[in-house]
Amino acid sequence: MSLNVVHQMVADAQISQIALRPLLGAFELLIGVSGKSTPHDPGKTPWWYAAANARVEVTGPQSQSHQLGTALLGQPCRFAQHPRPSYISMELKLALLPSQIAAIEDVRAGGDLRFQVYIVGEGGGGDNPGAVHPTHDMQVKEVARSDWIRQLRDAKAMDILLLEIPMPFVDPPPELRPVIDNMRQAQKLFYEGHYADCLINCRKSVDTLATLQKQGRNWSSDALKRLASEREAMSKNERLIAAEACLYHFASPGAHDGTLEIFRRDAKFALALTATLLSRELGIAGC
Repeated sequence: MSLNVVHQMVADAQISQIALRPLLGAFELLIGVSGKSTPHDPGKTPWWYAAANARVEVTGPQSQSHQLGTALLGQPCRFAQHPRPSYISMELKLALLPSQIAAIEDVRAGGDLRFQVYIVGEGGGGDNPGAVHPTHDMQVKEVARSDWIRQLRDAKAMDILLLEIPMPFVDPPPELRPVIDNMRQAQKLFYEGHYADCLINCRKSVDTLATLQKQGRNWSSDALKRLASEREAMSKNERLIAAEACLYHFASPGAHDGTLEIFRRDAKFALALTATLLSRELGIAGC
């Protein structure tokens, strides 16, 4: 891939890095571009190139591009040709809200990502050294599913369920740790696109929570029977138990023989409800 001024290749460069890092209440996508300038023709004025910013798009397995926004340079990037190739680099930064990370996950749908970066700027040189020309270059970077999941983990994005519901991961009470472990596994499976297995672990979280709450063996059936016949007399806590029972049974198809197809939206629904339920049990602010 190259950086060009009016069809003149000024540098052979490519995206060397795409990284995600945490900000206060948001995240930042870092895009590194690096390479070497091309040597200039001794009989002509060296070409120069100055990047300004870049429009960033992302594509998932469905091959539909979605715009993320405009990335800005971390510091000015301007270089010129020399008799010998010289190293050039630029770093572009794009702030992303948690809702945008969630949208990227929807686009990714458990698969890989493809980032398209459209760098704009200006340049000049050659036979008409006084002219300044606009530049437009596209760079592409494929990011494998496993690499993106690692980026989410390193940026602490996995501490926030990507549906903007806080995940109760920080210092849970010891007695709730088995529930949290199941929830962690459910989210990991969701990221990896294993939606039926995600539902199974959501079900395990609810079931384990019911056991810790000392609910009877038939707690889910009893709660739903009461909901159907005695709901006017039920207390708030009894209604909460009925809601847990509904979630438990919704997630049950994932534990069967695979005759029911489980989609991403099903796993997302179960994961959101389970995270909200556990956040309520832990008294996390905002839930």
